[in-house]
Amino acid sequence: MARRAIVLTTAYMPPVDYVEAIASAELVLLEAHEHYQKQSYRNRAEVVGPNGVERLVVPVVRPG
Repeated sequence: MARRAIVLTTAYMPPVDYVEAIASAELVLLEAHEHYQKQSYRNRAEVVGPNGVERLVVPVVRPG
């Protein structure tokens, strides 16, 4: 039987289908040299709290 492997990009608070893909795969590989696009959803998330929607942002630190 063939081994089921997937290659994924990194994700901060990924959607449910991303987590489901990880759970169903036998081998998960994370892309190490992916292109990072500034000001995208990649470092942002929204959660619903008692005061409504809260935005969460992971700060990006540049080397040097």
